[in-house]
Amino acid sequence: MNKAKPLQFGLQSILAHKVKLAFAFWLGVYLFTVLLDLAASIVRGNQGNTWLTLIVCLIWPVWIPLTFLSFWLSRAFPLQRRKLAGSILLHGFFSVLVSLIHTLVAAAVMIGAMKWLVPERNAFTFVTAYLLLMLHNQFFIYFLIVVLYNGYVYLKKYQAERLHNVQLQSQLVQAENAALKMQIQPHFLFNTHNSIISLIVQNRNEEAATMLESLSDLLRRTIELPENDMVPLADELLLVKHYVDIQKIRFGDRLTLVEDIEPGTLSVLVPPLSIQPLIENAIRHGVEPVAYPCLVRLTAVRDGQQLVIGIADTGAGLRTDRIAPGTGIRNIKKRLDNLYGNKASLSIVANGKAGVHATITLPGEFTNGTEAESTDRG
Repeated sequence: MNKAKPLQFGLQSILAHKVKLAFAFWLGVYLFTVLLDLAASIVRGNQGNTWLTLIVCLIWPVWIPLTFLSFWLSRAFPLQRRKLAGSILLHGFFSVLVSLIHTLVAAAVMIGAMKWLVPERNAFTFVTAYLLLMLHNQFFIYFLIVVLYNGYVYLKKYQAERLHNVQLQSQLVQAENAALKMQIQPHFLFNTHNSIISLIVQNRNEEAATMLESLSDLLRRTIELPENDMVPLADELLLVKHYVDIQKIRFGDRLTLVEDIEPGTLSVLVPPLSIQPLIENAIRHGVEPVAYPCLVRLTAVRDGQQLVIGIADTGAGLRTDRIAPGTGIRNIKKRLDNLYGNKASLSIVANGKAGVHATITLPGEFTNGTEAESTDRG
């Protein structure tokens, strides 16, 4: 019962609004034609009969109730592309019917007004002649209302379908991004798990226990990642730190991570798990194959309105200037494309004579000022 009242009130408000619009429109047409006729009479030097002008122009306000009848007929029998000829014929019949109703109502109103205000004129003869002269206009007005109403309905339907398609596309992209993020999470977790097994096989049990504890912290951080598509750069760097701490247990002095983060970039939103796979690649394909100490440098700088993230290592490097992308690389590229289109990019090239240099470029919203940002990355 409570739900019916708001619905009824809403329908009444919509109906009242449409009535006001129709009344205002046809009243405006009435006043305009009255003023136009009076001005024409003055220009011609013939003042004419003002009352007669007011009565003749009553032909327009009669359309106020007939507008809603035309709307109802347009809604009940819409113009259909596949049956356009049949629809036009049907509304041709309705146009005759509505025009006759208009003529009868207008005749009754105008004859009554003339007998009261202009009794010296033969009301029946004058009104009949005038209405027959204007009858073709009523056909045109009806069809104009039908076309405008159907055009409005198709426009609203098109807008609704377009909005629905945009929402569906957005939901699909969000679902795909979520699936891609879920794909990356087990990817590096399995690799870390293999590292722990490797330490156990080598009887480095204490280091394996420490790595397992660090892995628990990393898992907690991963689980706590928000469900949305973006996180502050500071949060992503914190995840990287936990991952590198695990790998340092395995590689010891062979692995050194250096961060060079420009002030003002830590609050910029980035896709979660977008940097960690590149750090993992640098360690797995750069540090692991060589016996000498390697440096992994992580940078984040502002370039205009772009955030440029770089991961460079001094490890084994590339056999060629291009590599076949693995799961992590394909994943990052796909998510960047989903989120930014052609405004973001990921490139991987040789880092001089040794190592690899990966670069992510994406749009960013930066904080004002140049003060260094502080964050808890412990």
